[in-house]
Amino acid sequence: MSVFSAISDPTRRAMLDLVLKRPMSVGEIAEEFPAISQPGISKHLKVLRNARLVKVSIKAQKRFYSLDDSGFHEIGNWIDKYQKFWSTKLDALEYFLDDDAPDKKGKQ
Repeated sequence: MSVFSAISDPTRRAMLDLVLKRPMSVGEIAEEFPAISQPGISKHLKVLRNARLVKVSIKAQKRFYSLDDSGFHEIGNWIDKYQKFWSTKLDALEYFLDDDAPDKKGKQ
């Protein structure tokens, strides 16, 4: 599954928000989603793991999930292509809104 398919699900995005704060065990994550079964939680985490958005570390008998930055690079690279477009548009908007723009002088 692609990174973009993985983040298309609101539950998985919420899981990413949780592990952004600190590594969490499967049980701790499951507590935040009482309407989803433990197998359902595990399936969501597997999708995130396969997309390289989370990684697992094992301590004793527990698995802890934390963010894995390798999957986020793909998202960042995709956004970078479009950020150039928005920067140009925002610069034009700033110029338009700026009181010192040549076409606004004298209209105040």
